[in-house]
Amino acid sequence: MKKFNLNKEIIYIEKSSFLNALNSNREFFITTDGKVTLEPKSEDILLFKGTAKVDGNSKLSATPSLNNVLGANYKLVEDGEKLLFKANSAWTEIIELNKKSALYDDTSPDGISEFEDKELEEIGWHACEFNINYRTIVEELELKCDITILCLENEEPYMFSGLGFSSDLVHIREVAFKFVKDKVESLVKNDEDYEKEELTNDQIEAAQFFKINLGE
Repeated sequence: MKKFNLNKEIIYIEKSSFLNALNSNREFFITTDGKVTLEPKSEDILLFKGTAKVDGNSKLSATPSLNNVLGANYKLVEDGEKLLFKANSAWTEIIELNKKSALYDDTSPDGISEFEDKELEEIGWHACEFNINYRTIVEELELKCDITILCLENEEPYMFSGLGFSSDLVHIREVAFKFVKDKVESLVKNDEDYEKEELTNDQIEAAQFFKINLGE
């Protein structure tokens, strides 16, 4: 798991690439790895989407006015041939930019309530029948899978708001399925509240989904 905390991260951008994008008069994007592109890839995590905020047809160069060119919520500082980019004040916009491509959304006080991937969501949905919630599954995924968490996190007072991403959905699904299956099997075997005779129709369906043999 890799955590990308926007409260701590300063992104380095190539000044020439940035100025070229600004002067293109086209919509462009900035990613978490400092890439400035007109056509982001599906796996890119985005920090900015838009055009230069300049008047008329004026072209931009390396001037102090760069700090305001992306709007008030983004900060740019020139450092030689690089630009230092801060985006933590634009968190609301960044959430909207990435919600649909994120694996899960942990930005609300209610926590994680669904997975964006349909197959993973089906696993999470059936897991709930045995009181295995999304947060429990996510903790396992963050422990065992290649996940990047884009977030705002403060230590004092503690605050967290984040989105989780992964490009290896095959592995993610395998880990989630096995984790939930093992937990359900343990519950059916060891917890009297989940004895076969006590299971609801929905719980039986969920157990079958996880290929659990309930016996005769």
